[in-house]
Amino acid sequence: MWTREELKTRAKISLKKFYWAAFVVSLIFTVVSSFGGRNSASAGADEYAENSGYSSIQPGELDYTPQALRQAQGVLDQRPGILDKVPVGTGRNGSNVTGLITGAILGAAIVFLILGLVLSIFVIPVMEVGKNRFYMESRGLGASAGVGKLFWGFSNRYLNIVWAMFLRDLIVGLGFICCVIPGIYLSYCYYMVPYILSENPEMKPMEAMRLSKDMMEGHKFNTWVLELSFLGWMILGLLACLIGTWFVQPYYEATFAELYAVLRRPYGNRLAGFGVPDVVPSGSGYGTYVNPENVYDAGNPYNPNGGYNAGGQYNPNGGYNAGGQYN
Repeated sequence: MWTREELKTRAKISLKKFYWAAFVVSLIFTVVSSFGGRNSASAGADEYAENSGYSSIQPGELDYTPQALRQAQGVLDQRPGILDKVPVGTGRNGSNVTGLITGAILGAAIVFLILGLVLSIFVIPVMEVGKNRFYMESRGLGASAGVGKLFWGFSNRYLNIVWAMFLRDLIVGLGFICCVIPGIYLSYCYYMVPYILSENPEMKPMEAMRLSKDMMEGHKFNTWVLELSFLGWMILGLLACLIGTWFVQPYYEATFAELYAVLRRPYGNRLAGFGVPDVVPSGSGYGTYVNPENVYDAGNPYNPNGGYNAGGQYNPNGGYNAGGQYN
């Protein structure tokens, strides 16, 4: 059975090789994910009011004393056509201006609601799959797989990824509508769907969800506890003017990439892999841990090509050299 300390230790070691690339990937994903929640409607309304010239006069600032009214009547007597320039429907309380501002706010709110909906269905889930692809490839390479991996899903069975992620979110959402507890349970059942799609983007949605459910069997509670273990880091990040959470996020993502690396091991024959050396996690009978220099320990039981040699080191040219150093 995996432990939190084990996963976090491996994440720290792995992340040293590509931290800043991971920081950029996580930052871009976080910004795009939160874009739909940005309150731009009120800002647009304020800008309209300022440019229209009505924001400089407040109803309470108008002078309705008899002397002021007589002065106003004198102006009207001298310029009888001035009333023709006043917008119809504009009264003492500026009701027409209020209507325009209200319409602008509602219009902006509808636009951003539609934009947020489009992002949440067609963009953010695909970027989540690409983010997971980045972390899984980078941990295998021992170096950054490239920030561009964040957009990997847009060119690899895009529609299938969108459909699979939509069905997952729909089922989990219905669970929350019925009752909170079923929603939480389903969210952990299908926790690994974005990771599965990051290596098998062509997998049918229901198959990906069944596979995720099998992977998470017996690991839901421990996964929840693993999430809670980052609460202290997140609070510290919030105290640092919210910016600190950006620096913690790569550590969080790398840890859950290690979790997926453990959980996928029994199902490797059903998965396509990431096209990089398979970094074997320790524990749970899956073999000994790869050290920071990517050198596999001799005697590691796993090898998709049939076994390790005495050196125990991966060679991308089709074998393992005797020197035991990664090429």
